[in-house]
Amino acid sequence: MARPGARVRAYLPGVPGRFADYPAFAAVAARHHARWEVTHHEGEPVPYRARHRTCEITLASDDVEILGFALSAFEPASYVRPYLPRAEDTAR
Repeated sequence: MARPGARVRAYLPGVPGRFADYPAFAAVAARHHARWEVTHHEGEPVPYRARHRTCEITLASDDVEILGFALSAFEPASYVRPYLPRAEDTAR
């Protein structure tokens, strides 16, 4: 008989949603969370994906370390936003 206060069974059989290289994935996701949404899709040929938060760019890889390197090296093209009207627009 179990003594009072002792757990009879484990809360969960395992930690759900974790996969073999979860620590490396979590490190890459945390390092790039400001610009990229990094996700993992189990059972796909390229399980690691990163979507840029401001432009429509998605990168994918089968190795989380390579994806982390690509996210560090990749800089999306900037675009010019007109804050002031151009001179030819105001002359009309």
